[in-house]
Amino acid sequence: MRRFLDEPLGPRPQIVVIGAPKLGNYVVLQPLLRGLRHKYPAARITYVGSQRTREFEERNPWIDASLPLGEQGPAALAALRQWRQSLADRGDGEGDGDSEGVDLVINADGHAPHTPAWVQALAPRFVVGAAPVPPGDHPLQALALDPHWASPALVERYDGWIGSNSIRELHCRVAWVDTDFERVELPREPAPPGLPPVLIAVNGERAAKLWPLEHWLTLLERLQQELGLSAGAIGLIGGPPPAEPRQAGDRLERALLARSGLRDLRGRL
Repeated sequence: MRRFLDEPLGPRPQIVVIGAPKLGNYVVLQPLLRGLRHKYPAARITYVGSQRTREFEERNPWIDASLPLGEQGPAALAALRQWRQSLADRGDGEGDGDSEGVDLVINADGHAPHTPAWVQALAPRFVVGAAPVPPGDHPLQALALDPHWASPALVERYDGWIGSNSIRELHCRVAWVDTDFERVELPREPAPPGLPPVLIAVNGERAAKLWPLEHWLTLLERLQQELGLSAGAIGLIGGPPPAEPRQAGDRLERALLARSGLRDLRGRL
């Protein structure tokens, strides 16, 4: 297993993208998945996703298969090893013509401590992101492991390699994918009756992803003024709320509900 430097993967590579079991993370990976399909049109692309995003994964035109294992964490190792072995048994690994397995794994959930072991279980020829191999010397290899993607200094540190802090762009850059980074395409269905016209999600596991409470209150005030909405016409979505806040995002949700009058739809959609 080696760090990926845009080496040729062969005519029909096996590519695995590891995502996080969160809707927002799945959404921001759409430019990467689309870009991979365009760059490797004959590839077999497998997305390691979750039950939470499974319906989207099943309708995604850019991937060939999904493994909804995200909620299992470390317990998914056996399933991943079994899936990897099934490639050898079927002779599906056609990337380099010499081995039957995975050509490239892109670990887009490197902040989860169990995903480097997932990468090892998949045993790819090349890897992007967190993995049990040396970090590499190229700027994009360093960027893939940099924990400060939200830093204002990031663009300066990687001058010439990235154009913004957009997480959509960064996921593509570290995988050597060039596409329209800000174009996100998702399947659509009519909204169920009674759903508020505006939905917001404010939570996140990492503090760097959280917008301050006062910023959210300012945004809500502008939405109500400019769109003529009442507070009840804006819904707060997310996972089922814990009985007691466990992290900063839980406390942010609770404070926002207390001060805004939002309609609480967490855990219902």
